[in-house]
Amino acid sequence: MSFSNLLGMLSGNGEADNTEKLLFNNVIGFRGIVDGVGCSTIVQGLANAFSDRTRKKVCVVDTHILYPAQYSLLCGSISSDATSMIDWLSSEVELPKRIIDTKFKRVSLLGCYNRRITDAFSTADSMALVDTTFDKLKELFDVILVDLSHEFTQISAGSALKCNKIFTVVDPSAYCVTNITQSLNNLATSAVPFSKFKNVIVNKSTPKGVNGLGSALNRNNLDTVATIPFSKDIYQCGVSGHSIWGNASASYGIGEFNSAIDALLCSIVNETPLEIIDMQEYAALEEAVANSSIKNKNKARIVEFRKRNPILSPTTPEEQAQIRSERYAALRSRNVAIPEDEETDATEEIVGTAIENIVDDSIREDTKGVDE
Repeated sequence: MSFSNLLGMLSGNGEADNTEKLLFNNVIGFRGIVDGVGCSTIVQGLANAFSDRTRKKVCVVDTHILYPAQYSLLCGSISSDATSMIDWLSSEVELPKRIIDTKFKRVSLLGCYNRRITDAFSTADSMALVDTTFDKLKELFDVILVDLSHEFTQISAGSALKCNKIFTVVDPSAYCVTNITQSLNNLATSAVPFSKFKNVIVNKSTPKGVNGLGSALNRNNLDTVATIPFSKDIYQCGVSGHSIWGNASASYGIGEFNSAIDALLCSIVNETPLEIIDMQEYAALEEAVANSSIKNKNKARIVEFRKRNPILSPTTPEEQAQIRSERYAALRSRNVAIPEDEETDATEEIVGTAIENIVDDSIREDTKGVDE
């Protein structure tokens, strides 16, 4: 068996030529240690960031059958009488018709809507459905972001296996800290290797969070890759359905959220190139590698590839303003209302109360990592 075929088997990609160059299929999962840590909000922000900064087609996959999270964040509220909505479990309908266009440009959604517990235990929830779904999604989209649930369903377990990488989301609450080991063990029991979910995003970080979060992460050999402070402004954006990414607010919390999402995006893009080049481009790349003065051909291939796909860097303030301008134009073209406080940058309503500012100041000074 060739190295290409081995990589294809390990990554779930049958296209050996693409797999040898890409290694991964850009299927990235996010899973909270417990419910309520803010995992879905992070997925929403990263989906918008991918779309804005890379111009790639993004599909958000929501694995919650009973309590869908992403529809309200990306589309709006679900009508209680909309029981006939076509969704992930509607296997009698071809997959493209089960995918919803969201209110954000180049961001689509695949999820479940108005389902009951009987649906979660029905034959519609199957590994075969997961396999065929992700195979097709890889053909249709550049990036797949998976919001992993804690429901004991084939959709949730199978999607975790399909992810090339899973970011574990924690917060400093006692509920979360005391269940870190248990939650990780549950995921490992589902045959997901630890190396896939060792990277951690600390959300809702506060100077006075519960003691022991840092030691719990160290004890489980987890690596913190991003820290997002607790902020009333982030909460207000979440409950109102506004996008936090690219928000024009002067709030420290929203600024830190966007910085964390931006850094996360850059790390993902720079570790896993998003372009799957066609065979003609591949031949030109290999010719350049063969003619390179770099003796190590693996290094030469990286250098030549980066000439075609520059490393993504964090956004500048000018780029952030451009992103906001383009999003508002896209929303207007689709007749989506833009909240006045976002468009005019009316920070008095967004920044919050003096107490919140004091909390933000203390976070700014005291939280650069994870409190022990």
